[in-house]
Amino acid sequence: EMCIRDSMPYEYVQRYCAMVIPEFEGHVRPAEDLSESPDFDEDDAAPIPAAEGSTPAPSTTSRSVALKRQTATRTYDHIRFSRHNIDTNAPFFVKVKKREELSTLRRLLTCRETLTDTLYYEVGKFTVTDLECANPLQFDYFNERVQFISTHQILLPPPNTFTVTELLVACAAEVGLDTLPEGTAPLLATTAADDGSAPAPPSPPTLLDIASRLQLVDIWKGSMYRLHTPGDGKLDHQFEESAEYRVEPIPQSIPVALCPSEYQMCIPVHHCSITSTTSTNGSSAATNGKYPPPPGGHKKLKVVTHGDPFYLWIDVSDSMADLMARIARRLGVSSQYIADWKPRLVSGTTVVPLDGLTTSVGEEIQKFLRGVRGSLTTTLPDGRKGFNFSASDPSLPYFGLEHAPIPQRRGGPANVVQHDLRIHT
Repeated sequence: EMCIRDSMPYEYVQRYCAMVIPEFEGHVRPAEDLSESPDFDEDDAAPIPAAEGSTPAPSTTSRSVALKRQTATRTYDHIRFSRHNIDTNAPFFVKVKKREELSTLRRLLTCRETLTDTLYYEVGKFTVTDLECANPLQFDYFNERVQFISTHQILLPPPNTFTVTELLVACAAEVGLDTLPEGTAPLLATTAADDGSAPAPPSPPTLLDIASRLQLVDIWKGSMYRLHTPGDGKLDHQFEESAEYRVEPIPQSIPVALCPSEYQMCIPVHHCSITSTTSTNGSSAATNGKYPPPPGGHKKLKVVTHGDPFYLWIDVSDSMADLMARIARRLGVSSQYIADWKPRLVSGTTVVPLDGLTTSVGEEIQKFLRGVRGSLTTTLPDGRKGFNFSASDPSLPYFGLEHAPIPQRRGGPANVVQHDLRIHT
């Protein structure tokens, strides 16, 4: 233990943590009081082995700051902090900037003017200085079944200096992809030689081949807001640290032999919960999924998206049973698994239930889009038609699957360890 001050700058808190958290033990020289000892040489810090699991020590001091470690790396500037949110009992999405003038220990421990006893830290791949001066992107990689595989982080050049294709090549390299995503179009074999010999097998795919079959989706709280595909041109915006980004294989359309391309449509599918509040004679009661409201009542809908949304190609002549079977195949689950999911068409708080639908899904979608958008479809990058929606419009229409939230399984970084750090102020 050592006495420190709540006025310590962010960097001094980093140095202090490098001295006391177990992963750094023995690699950094001690100091009597870091608030009085500003000199520190990064060369004093040696590479750190992966931490072993341990049990947090009980707190015995007036203020115990619990630190939660996520990954391992080298120097004190790789230690990054997150404040504790007293409302959610979890870390804030938005990080305190190291370079801000008021980034002190007190600021790191403060939530809405309240001094907390918890501080989160992660030992990341990049230094905090690099992260704050560059254009970082943290993304999850998903497979073709909309299943989480891994989390990654890369540093990018400033906006307007690279294309979406170049970004997806960097993402494919970071994930370590060396084969084409399952279900995507294969590479073509070399044409047969003039002498009639068999065509040569295709060469191993390059990163560019793999990236051309990937897309980047901007997601927030279970809703898709922006889609980036190869050929989109240069990216003109900075990635937001609080947003959720997902790299995944581009969903494949239906084989033309089964459905001509002019009868296909790509739709966004969101998982959601819908609550209707019905008021009658001044009283109100919350019910789920009851449409329409009872006679004499007034209904207001609250739609909350959750889970992992996805894109799905459908045949406009599909019945509801056909579409739900496509959803099951897309997610790699049985029809029984999704039997209780209720199909909806949603735009903002406008909800159209599709239970017991007797017409084709495509016909209902077209009627719905006429009502909420004034037009039917938009042209997708490959020339086919899809939902007409705008990333800047808050009332994005989508096909909803109403059901209770399913706990998301995330592998998370390896070697997650929790420790108590005793700090006196």
